[in-house]
Amino acid sequence: MLPRLVSLLCLLAVAAVSPPLIADEGDQQAHVTANHSLVDTLKAAQATKSHVMVVLKGGAQYSARQIKDVSNQAVVLQGPYQKELYDVYVLINEIAAVEVKVRK
Repeated sequence: MLPRLVSLLCLLAVAAVSPPLIADEGDQQAHVTANHSLVDTLKAAQATKSHVMVVLKGGAQYSARQIKDVSNQAVVLQGPYQKELYDVYVLINEIAAVEVKVRK
């Protein structure tokens, strides 16, 4: 019982000091920090409709105006650069890096 309580308190402490992904409703800019997972960063970019560039482990890059959908397994990029009529489905475990436009 005590180890569970300690674990819960540690989790709550980390959540309390972690910066929010989106500062407030008026801000509408994604904030990229090392404390958040790749999926959390992609979800923040989706919520703020931020421009993203996804770099895959194989070297391919996809730049898109916004994210259409994101889950723990994959992300769908809407209207990638020079292929605006297409969507790109990318597996999360194939992503090496993500660039998010955080300032307008």
